[in-house]
Amino acid sequence: MVNARSWKLLIDLHILVSICWILSASLYYIRYVYGPTLAFPYAMGKHLYLPNCEPSSDSIEDLFVTPGMTPEEAKAQTEKHGVAFVEQILSPITTSNLRQYILKANYEIEGTFIKENENRFHIIPDPMEPSIRTALKEIASHKVFRPLLDTVLGPSSSLVALSVITNLYDAEGQDWHGDTGMSYATHPDYFVPEYTLSIPLQDTTKAMGATGICPGTHKCDGLMMDYNVVRPMYEKDVRRYEEEQIELKVTRDGTEDESEDDEMESEDEEDSDDERPPTFEEWLIYNHPCNVTASVNAGDGMLYNAALSHKGGAHTDPTARERVAIFITFAGTRQSPSDRRSLPLGTVHSLHWKRWGHT
Repeated sequence: MVNARSWKLLIDLHILVSICWILSASLYYIRYVYGPTLAFPYAMGKHLYLPNCEPSSDSIEDLFVTPGMTPEEAKAQTEKHGVAFVEQILSPITTSNLRQYILKANYEIEGTFIKENENRFHIIPDPMEPSIRTALKEIASHKVFRPLLDTVLGPSSSLVALSVITNLYDAEGQDWHGDTGMSYATHPDYFVPEYTLSIPLQDTTKAMGATGICPGTHKCDGLMMDYNVVRPMYEKDVRRYEEEQIELKVTRDGTEDESEDDEMESEDEEDSDDERPPTFEEWLIYNHPCNVTASVNAGDGMLYNAALSHKGGAHTDPTARERVAIFITFAGTRQSPSDRRSLPLGTVHSLHWKRWGHT
């Protein structure tokens, strides 16, 4: 005979099952019925259609903001190219102390997402760490960078991300990408502008994986290029790739035992797609005709628009140190209490919880 306690358990179980069913049905309709009909609310702001364009500069010298510039001149140059370099934002002692902390923290703090993550660390450091706090104070009080930041983003910009990336030797190059999808460039009435400050913690060369940048592409839908120049570059890379595959196959065939032939044949069939040369479109993702590389000194800063096309380079120098760089992202100031603009879509806001509400 079922007692009162058993009835209560059955009723509780029934209620729990009903709640789970309602939640499952709601999620299904949001995902498969209502979700696909959702459209971006263009009515809330104008939509700008960006043209294809060429890089605005092919020289890093055009991108430096110097003490002799007025804030208006610095802003105009930064907004034209989508990137600005400022020398010696961090002092040598702060740069050294911060680098030592990061190299140790890489093995103590859980990493977060990053493109081409093999031989790369991406961590969110503790903002209470003395070397981090010292660095933030120097950034906030720098006589060239602070006026630039206030002019470009407004006097009360928000810190929305702070992370550090370390490239070890043999880290692969990333594809060319922007950090946002829809942004201030396409929807100025819906999103606030967003810029990221990158500071290397050692002198950095291209062979160490210095960041590649494509000036002016924050205002572009795509990149204009001379295919008569680019296509031969692609064909040359394909020939080199095919030669490397032939050499690899000859080496592999000469060292394998006959007993492994059948096994290797099946593996070769499975890997055949991986061994094919890249298509022109695939190759182009990693090989924009942009020649500017952030090969700068330790403590120098690069402020770039989150929509700018850029890439982390490959670390190909076995004799060089790890490339460590701190990345700090700032969002623009809202103009009034009625300003409802939000952060751009697609941004990875990697900010330690201790900084939430204190930006």
